[in-house]
Amino acid sequence: MECYGKEASEHTEELLPEGTEVVLERDIEARDRYDRLLAYVYRASDGVFVNLAMIDQGYAQPAAYPPNVAHTEQFTTAGGDAYENGRGLWGACGGDDLYG
Repeated sequence: MECYGKEASEHTEELLPEGTEVVLERDIEARDRYDRLLAYVYRASDGVFVNLAMIDQGYAQPAAYPPNVAHTEQFTTAGGDAYENGRGLWGACGGDDLYG
């Protein structure tokens, strides 16, 4: 498992416990070349943008799947801030060449 994978999974479960209602926002394409669903996830109860929260808190790296790039700038900014402040995986695992 990748560095911080277990922590990221646990944090996802904290943000979205079983049974949590979500709203999915689609971009240009519904699925990637591996047939994985591509969607932006919002917690229905309070509108928390889960994708952004994971990146901002250092539990995920930003990744773009063109042509689905609606939030790329927002994700990149949040990821850079998490990296610069050593949050989550950035403090525990070190960096990679994404920001270095």
